[in-house]
Amino acid sequence: MEQNWYAVYVKSRNEKKVYQELCKKNIHAYLPLHKVMRQWSDRKKLVEVPLFNSYLFVKIDNSLYNQVLRIPGVVKFICFSAKAVSIPENQILSLQKALAISTEVEVLESAPAIGDTITLTSGPFKGYFGIVVNEKKFKFVIRLEQIGYNVLITVPMSYIDKE
Repeated sequence: MEQNWYAVYVKSRNEKKVYQELCKKNIHAYLPLHKVMRQWSDRKKLVEVPLFNSYLFVKIDNSLYNQVLRIPGVVKFICFSAKAVSIPENQILSLQKALAISTEVEVLESAPAIGDTITLTSGPFKGYFGIVVNEKKFKFVIRLEQIGYNVLITVPMSYIDKE
């Protein structure tokens, strides 16, 4: 059977636990993490946190759908018209690539409405299109429409060509 990527909504702060359970059951899962500086009263520490709160991704065929739902902490699949919506493989690969290189990554819940369309002409995202959302910094957006998020990556001006 063909396997597709799906977004899974999980209980708040259960992303890592659910990810571990999926891996224990040999279900192909992806939990995008990024490093952020957290401050406590006595110290600062760089910690890895989920890129999307309450979301992770699974690559499954239809036979594993109910098994995923039975994992403690899983709430539901992201669905439209009562059917789990698949996420294109290239979006997941782009997200993995973005997090693998040392770039500034920011998650937005809505797409930027202003700016010029750009094409990235070099670097790891060569050939991708992006949007300028700041006159001094150039941003590249990976859209994950199925869960309503966009990943915003800052790229050097030398990587772009204005359309």
